[in-house]
Amino acid sequence: MTESSIFEQREKTKQEGKLFISLSGREGSDLKRSNPNEYARLRASAQASGLIGPSGARQAGLHVSHYVDVQPPKTTQEIQARIRYSEAECRRYYNATTSGASDNLAALQRSNPEAYAQLRLAAQSYSIIERSVTQPVRRPVASPTKDSTNPLILGEELGQLAGLPATTEVESLKALDQLNEYAAKIEGAKS
Repeated sequence: MTESSIFEQREKTKQEGKLFISLSGREGSDLKRSNPNEYARLRASAQASGLIGPSGARQAGLHVSHYVDVQPPKTTQEIQARIRYSEAECRRYYNATTSGASDNLAALQRSNPEAYAQLRLAAQSYSIIERSVTQPVRRPVASPTKDSTNPLILGEELGQLAGLPATTEVESLKALDQLNEYAAKIEGAKS
């Protein structure tokens, strides 16, 4: 196709689109009934020209997935979780403020981890929260070693700044504060 024929085709499409737009409602209905191919061609030209958008009419049949993003439960665990926790209960837990509420997620996780896991699964099933591959895991509370009488341990950052191993135990809070001051001085001297 030559460049001039492309421009001629565009101009023809634009003219047909304008013709489609100029039709009254009755004229458009009559054309659609009497000559559906011509109506479809003129409508396609109007769409290609950008004068109208795509049809808003739905095809025959049920198209729920286009409007609602709800998936049926996939596993028996999800079904059991849905039986135990309704969607309203899940929303109450996940949308509530956490200050002093009896339906507090953190409190439920601490007191009954199995119920928390089931509530989380139900909320994912209802699409209240996103599904994730990993599950939240509580970090274990560091317990002091058998020989230790004091659980204060320097840690990575302070140990590195003080030139000591990260597992070095400190005798008192006063010594820890002194090490913090020492580390701040070293950090200040570096910058």
